[in-house]
Amino acid sequence: MQTVVQGRFKKRLKMSDVYFGSTFPQPLAYAPPPTMSKLIDSILRRVAPGLILDLSSDSPKVLAPLAGTVQTMSIDSPGNEPDITMPRITENVVSSLGKSFSTPAKRQKILSNPKYASNYEFNTNDVYTFHSNDDTMDYGRGTMHIPVYGEYDIKTAIGNQPMSLTGIAKGGSILYDLKIFHAK
Repeated sequence: MQTVVQGRFKKRLKMSDVYFGSTFPQPLAYAPPPTMSKLIDSILRRVAPGLILDLSSDSPKVLAPLAGTVQTMSIDSPGNEPDITMPRITENVVSSLGKSFSTPAKRQKILSNPKYASNYEFNTNDVYTFHSNDDTMDYGRGTMHIPVYGEYDIKTAIGNQPMSLTGIAKGGSILYDLKIFHAK
């Protein structure tokens, strides 16, 4: 699965306060028990400190800091942004964020941690392009590839509600919300 989102922010936001992932308006049909969900969350936060994993509530979500999650990010002046129909978007953040962000891996490491990402902001002048690939999710089949386990039918777990690709700001403001409906 490949997603490219491009646009300008309507207001300045700290990079630590903008997330990307999936949100659900209803409880999951097969949610793990709250204690299991908390255990999974605590383990994953050691690897991904900005991760929000809430699988057992009335409005479940799996979110991570947008600027630290996407494979490539480009910050450009209007009219100089990349063509989003291209199969590959070139990383372009150094002129805006600094030399510490010389590779996508360095940007991801810094901006996936809210403690560090809070030092940077999305402005309202530049055009931001976020390019992400996900080889674990197959939205066409509604499955997720889990290492060691194999293919997992996510449609059964989420029940009668769409999957989503959501950009959301801290506090709940939706930046974009792409819904993927399934027949099940």
